Amino acid sequence: MKRSDVKRVAVMGLGKMGVDWVANLLEGGYEVIGFDALPAARERAPGALAKGLGWIAKKRHPEESDFVDNATARFSVVDSEDAFAAELESCQVLLEVIFEDLDLKCEVLARVVPRLPEGGMVWTNTSSLSVHTMGVASGRPELFVGTHGMNPVYQMPAVEVVRHRDLAEATLALTVEILEGIGKSPFVASDVSGFWVNKHLVPFMLEAMRALERGGDHGRGRRRRPQGQSRPPAGRVQAVGFHRRRHHVPGVVGDVPADPGSPALSTRDPRPDVQERRARGQDGQGFLRVGRLQAGRGA
Repeated sequence: MKRSDVKRVAVMGLGKMGVDWVANLLEGGYEVIGFDALPAARERAPGALAKGLGWIAKKRHPEESDFVDNATARFSVVDSEDAFAAELESCQVLLEVIFEDLDLKCEVLARVVPRLPEGGMVWTNTSSLSVHTMGVASGRPELFVGTHGMNPVYQMPAVEVVRHRDLAEATLALTVEILEGIGKSPFVASDVSGFWVNKHLVPFMLEAMRALERGGDHGRGRRRRPQGQSRPPAGRVQAVGFHRRRHHVPGVVGDVPADPGSPALSTRDPRPDVQERRARGQDGQGFLRVGRLQAGRGA
């Protein structure tokens, strides 16, 4: 299959990322058929799409007065998986953008992918799940590739194209060509946990949280700020602390307990450094407590 053969794309999943992908595909001139298992998502999709297309029209097509109307006319939504599967028979690409659950994705892909015509490609927008596992479940791993778009998709050009051991080189090349044709900047990543973006992003985020845990004076007059540059509210940096990080990312760091009710997450943590930070309001319990402490009103 060549890029010129791709006329129609099916998008399964009409949440934020799915609708953003629809906007980008419509801008590229493709006809798009959409489906979401949730009626509320299907009802919200036209309004969300109008917002995205409006932004695209203003920023990238200001001289095309009918851009939004023409793009919207190429988009339709079906109300059932059976109807969606029937529409797949005339599509060349299926883009999966459903909930990030590997078992769910594999189950759905195994049902719908066989309805794609022979040679039809499958893209998944997953940000970290095994692309190879989903490809095998779909029954056509050689035509299955990860296309992790950055949020918001229609504004951010980068796309993480994830290759795996059974992916055909022709599929990878065609995917990159199509993405470049709709204005994206694809880069190839390996099918490992987190791929490239999250594998690098998460350590940066955790190190920032550790810096807050270590305490200290976070930007309070150490250097003179340029005139007009505001200082971040103290509560904003203090409100993300030790306990919140340990609650939201259990198991990511070796010393993080998996049980949110364990002693390390107790509000009576015995460690002196934690007690000291709490005395300063840096306990991760939110802006209200911090504001009261700074105002001298107590907790």
